[in-house]
Amino acid sequence: CLGTSTGFSNNGNAEARYKRYKEMYTNCTYVSGNLEILTNAEPCLLPTGYVLISGNIADYIPLTSLRIIRGSPLFYHNKTNSTYSLFVALNYEIGGSRGLKELRFTNLSEILAGKVFFQNNDRLCYDDTINWKDINPKSDPPVLFVNHIKTPEKHCEYLGGQCHDSCYNAVTKAKHCWGEGPDMCQKLSYGDVCHGNCGGSRCYGSLPNQCCHPQCAGGCTGQLKTDCFACHNYIDEGECVAFCPKESVYDKTKMVNVPNENMKYTFGSVCVTKCPEFLLQDGNSCVRQCAENSHAEDQKHCKPCNGPCPRRCKGIDPPEFLNLHNIGSFEGCTTIDGNMIILMTSFLRDEHYDIEPLHPHNLTVLKNVKEITGYLLIQSNHSEFTDLSFLSSLEVIHGRTTA
Repeated sequence: CLGTSTGFSNNGNAEARYKRYKEMYTNCTYVSGNLEILTNAEPCLLPTGYVLISGNIADYIPLTSLRIIRGSPLFYHNKTNSTYSLFVALNYEIGGSRGLKELRFTNLSEILAGKVFFQNNDRLCYDDTINWKDINPKSDPPVLFVNHIKTPEKHCEYLGGQCHDSCYNAVTKAKHCWGEGPDMCQKLSYGDVCHGNCGGSRCYGSLPNQCCHPQCAGGCTGQLKTDCFACHNYIDEGECVAFCPKESVYDKTKMVNVPNENMKYTFGSVCVTKCPEFLLQDGNSCVRQCAENSHAEDQKHCKPCNGPCPRRCKGIDPPEFLNLHNIGSFEGCTTIDGNMIILMTSFLRDEHYDIEPLHPHNLTVLKNVKEITGYLLIQSNHSEFTDLSFLSSLEVIHGRTTA
């Protein structure tokens, strides 16, 4: 499934967003991109990017299938001027009694890159019992809590929020859990709970022969690279590998490179025999856009340009949007690599950054755009915004990223 990159921007009401999430993530096991939950939803999975949970008032979000968070890309939070792989904030009802109480990430065992951030989750319990160093060992500190003080009537102990006795770990001498009950215990698999033989690898027990294969991420059930819960690099038909099979292999007898019959394409962290329809093929890789000095002549395969390439322009990522300050960068563009975001605020003066408002006639700058590789988002209530003639050359919206 394709992930999203909307940040804190919400499109539509909560019911509409829930319906959209349900359509996107039902039966999904692998998310190419980010998992953003900005309302009450029940998705799956293995996101390649970040996980953002904000503005929820449900008691819990059952991400019980979440194994790892790869953190590529990370979520940028402008107020802290930092990036995060797991961002959980503002999950409570202002002036009310509802709010997120339990994370229930019972299978989350590793974050490969990025920091963890919690802020203003007034009714959330158990998050501070988690051994975040086990999950996020590469980050120091592995987790950051902001405004984590709970009032007496909301305190977890007052609500009965204590880990079950079976969640006690003899090595850490503490109880670690994601929620109430014996089925909510955190499973530790790194560091002191493993034998010294494991080095930097995870383990599935404390014995010297219970170390995971180095290619494993998130833990394992055995020593082989087919026993991994997830892979550090790539998965090829159930086996964790350092690289996907290349286009050619070396023939030792002839001492030449020959075509590899088992060649696979790299799609995120998966080796596939064919790139997904929404991506381009560039050599051995499935990509959102072609490399410099090449273009997708047939809308599928990247090839070197014959002479000057069509003018490509970098698109807009949330929370940014088209305004008078950046619209000039799209002059003469034929392809927008990414998204085009036109909001109602585009036509208002930005007092904070001292940017004058756009007028609908300014949009004629986009008249040469034939292709948008991401998504197109337009919102306007301007009285003179009456048609889309400024996009008269637009031929295709690929949707390689979605709003």
